[in-house]
Amino acid sequence: PGPMAWIFHTFSYAKVIAQNTLNPAKCYWDSDVLVYGGHTRFSMVEFRLMLSHFIAKAKSLIAKLLLLPHDFTGLDIPTIHWERIVDDVHDNSVGYSFLSDRRNAWISEKRDFIQQKLQRDPALASEWYDVESGRLNKSTLNAYGETVDELRKILFGLIHFTAGQPGRGTEVSNVRFE
Repeated sequence: PGPMAWIFHTFSYAKVIAQNTLNPAKCYWDSDVLVYGGHTRFSMVEFRLMLSHFIAKAKSLIAKLLLLPHDFTGLDIPTIHWERIVDDVHDNSVGYSFLSDRRNAWISEKRDFIQQKLQRDPALASEWYDVESGRLNKSTLNAYGETVDELRKILFGLIHFTAGQPGRGTEVSNVRFE
């Protein structure tokens, strides 16, 4: 037999071994309790509470990023027309985003939302700008960036837990954002 026959034979042998060899479970259900690694345990109620906490935290961070009160009073948030968003999932060119797609030009009208909010509210603007120099306040800008990072982490966790089977490393590593 040639090398290809040997490869097929070895592959078939390995497949039979894999089908007939049991690996100990690392994650299993015990009634309504998920057990991981034999010692980490949590119930579905605890899992739902964790997701509720993440959702509440995400809402709070979004309100903070949109410069809104925590309870979302005085809502003047731009409307997002989800049904009008167009994306070309086949466009892998560098710099492409559904935000830059010409069919979504209406989105660019909303990009200045925060700037307009600062222009309308002098007290809020004083937190962001040095009145004398007109420059952005570095500490406020850094805090805003940290809030964005925190929101990304929470959204990643929520997507990972609620969007079906979690993505593998190769699937998650190519997720891009603008």
